[in-house]
Amino acid sequence: MDERINFLKNLGLTDKEGLVYLTMVELGPSLVAQIARQAGLHRPELYRIIPSLQNKGLVSVAPKGKQKRFVAESPEKLGAMFESVTANFGKLLPELNELYDKQSKRPIIKYLEGGKGVSFLLQDLLATLKRGEVYYRYASHRAVTEMEKYVPKSFGRDRDAKQIERFVITDELTDQQKKNPTLLRAHKIISVDQGLFDDNIVQLIYKDRVAIADLNSNSTILIENRMIAEFQKKIFKILFELL
Repeated sequence: MDERINFLKNLGLTDKEGLVYLTMVELGPSLVAQIARQAGLHRPELYRIIPSLQNKGLVSVAPKGKQKRFVAESPEKLGAMFESVTANFGKLLPELNELYDKQSKRPIIKYLEGGKGVSFLLQDLLATLKRGEVYYRYASHRAVTEMEKYVPKSFGRDRDAKQIERFVITDELTDQQKKNPTLLRAHKIISVDQGLFDDNIVQLIYKDRVAIADLNSNSTILIENRMIAEFQKKIFKILFELL
């Protein structure tokens, strides 16, 4: 019954309202005492819950002589509630987007510690990018090797299933990368003499995000900002073309 109650909560009912409604659907027209016994609630609680369900159009009264029996309305009424929630969301969405757009101009900076930060970063990359989209990566052979212990087991499979492309600037391909060339990855090699990877730092650029992972301290900084991400993409592409 928990899943059904959770669904009803999404429509605006409380836990107990959902429980009472489902109980009444199962019982049919019933006295308060019968409903309370079946639902495992005290009668005073029912005298508060039933009027609330009546106001929501989910319960009606079925008099029988001097007794007042209550009956659940058809679950079809839930469909109307769902449509109402959907309609209200549609009206509210533009306002929420406007507020979000105002805030999105300000960078959101997240600081993540330990190997879990790298794992979170890769999971975020998969969740953020849509099928066929691209990310850009600066990473040395050494850094990629060190990151492997934090990479989620399904990362490579899920990334390739979404056909996510990547452009990579590195000092050397790993043995695994040499064994498994892919059309989804384009790479350029930069000489170790240039010193780009001396500090063992990885940078990922994807969607509206720039992530910097310092593998010396196992700490990661994630910056969410479209303009910063676009700026970093331009720098990456210029360097990629020059190599």
